[in-house]
Amino acid sequence: WTDWTITGYSGLEIINGNLNGEDETTINNLGGDTDSWREFLQDETNPDNGFVVGIGNSDTHDSTFGSPSAYTYCYMGSLLDSNIISALEGGNCITSTGSLVYFTLDGTIIGDKATVPEGINALDISANSEGFGNLEWLLIYVDEQLRDSIPLFGTSYSDSVDIDLDTSDDYIRLELYT
Repeated sequence: WTDWTITGYSGLEIINGNLNGEDETTINNLGGDTDSWREFLQDETNPDNGFVVGIGNSDTHDSTFGSPSAYTYCYMGSLLDSNIISALEGGNCITSTGSLVYFTLDGTIIGDKATVPEGINALDISANSEGFGNLEWLLIYVDEQLRDSIPLFGTSYSDSVDIDLDTSDDYIRLELYT
């Protein structure tokens, strides 16, 4: 990196190569010496400027001949450089070690600010692990409180889940396990 005049950031690499202990610290080091991605999410006070995006990157650790071991999936209409940049800037991304899970909340996509009524809201979820093993668990967090754990089978899942929200809730985060 040579341009040291740049300050601030909107993304944080939370998975580098295969998920390991350092990545776990980057993601989950709540109350530790260094800030973690989950702390950035919890500390967000102005979602109008976007949340800190979690990025998965393999830095070619897997060589140019192998498959990458970390991914950043971007939610976009078509594969254009400008759409990739917009998706990263807008937080319309999913970080993974392979499997893909995404959702909409009453029609609002990942990374966008949702204005939802207090009470029951529809969380439409799709997951696919083809090539990465069978799905086992889907965990749904509102802020950092586990709201639901759904056992899964096979390599795909699609369903609408009712989720009870109130005005103090800031974000929803899903974890998918194979």
